[in-house]
Amino acid sequence: MSDSLFKKNNDSYSQHIMPYSHEREVVWKEIVKILKVYISSNDYVLDIGAGHCHFINNIKCKKKFALDLSPETKKWANKDVIIFHGDCLDIHILGDQKFDIVFLSNLLEHLERNNIQNLLKNIRGKLNTDGKIIILQPNYRYASREYFDDFTHITPLDHVSLAQVLKISGYRILKIFPKFLPYSMDSKFTLFSNSFLFKWLVYIYLRFPIKFNAKQMLVIAKSN
Repeated sequence: MSDSLFKKNNDSYSQHIMPYSHEREVVWKEIVKILKVYISSNDYVLDIGAGHCHFINNIKCKKKFALDLSPETKKWANKDVIIFHGDCLDIHILGDQKFDIVFLSNLLEHLERNNIQNLLKNIRGKLNTDGKIIILQPNYRYASREYFDDFTHITPLDHVSLAQVLKISGYRILKIFPKFLPYSMDSKFTLFSNSFLFKWLVYIYLRFPIKFNAKQMLVIAKSN
C-alpha cells in the first residue's frame, strides 16, 4: 500500500486500526463464495494490499500471490501463497509474472488521485488476456460521514468516479454493485460472532437483494 502517510503508519494501522479478527475471517469466507463466480480454478490471482490475507487464503485458484508493504503479511498467509513485500506502486517487484485476477480491498482510498490511475494502469499491464480486476472499498456516496474518520484515507471515491478512472485507465466495466457490504465488518452481526447464527446472517445478507446499511461497493472490470 502507499501513499506516504499510510506508508509511515502501515504497521500501526494493522495493529491498532485494522487488527485481525475472527469475525472478519468468517465474513471473508462468505465474500469469497460470492466472488468465486468471477474466478476459475485455473486462474493466477494476485491480492494487492493483502493485509491479513483473508481473501487470498480462502479463494480457490491455481496459484496465489499477495503484495503488501507490511512484512507482517507473511505471518498471515497460508503456505500456498507467494508473498511480495513492497509498495503497490512498485509493480516491477512482481517481475514478469502475469495474472488472471487482481484483487484490491480497501486500498485505493489511501492513495493520491494520480497514484490511483498509475496503479490501475500498472495492473492492466500485468493482466493476462481477458484478465479482470476486482475492487472492494468504501463508497463515498453512502459513507461520507465516516469516510475520513480514518485519518489515512486520502481520496474520496464512489461507484461513479471509480468506474470513470477504470475506463480512463483502459478497463471495461463488467459489474458494479454500489452497495455490497456495510462500511465496517465490525457490525452488529458480531454480537453473534461465536455462533452459527453469525455465519448464517452474513450468508443471507450477501445474497439479499436489499443491502441494509451497505456503504462499501464492489466493482469488477476487464482489461480492454
